[in-house]
Amino acid sequence: MPVDIETLKAEGKPVEGRVKKSDKEELIKTLSEQGYTIKELAEMFGAARGTIYNHLKKLREEGLVKAYKVGNQVFYAAETE
Repeated sequence: MPVDIETLKAEGKPVEGRVKKSDKEELIKTLSEQGYTIKELAEMFGAARGTIYNHLKKLREEGLVKAYKVGNQVFYAAETE
């Protein structure tokens, strides 16, 4: 389950790099349902946008995730092919 970023901040705990291996699996599962922007994923998982971007970059390199543009926004979704 995603971590609440505001709770972490209030407790003085680190926020960066909060996506764990189990969260990566959850990330792929979430992306298999529909496409999301990095901002949306960061809010859902309680992680920094940069952290989400780095995980998505690795997943794209592995061929598990694809990116596509709609207007000026970039969406990420699980690769189905």
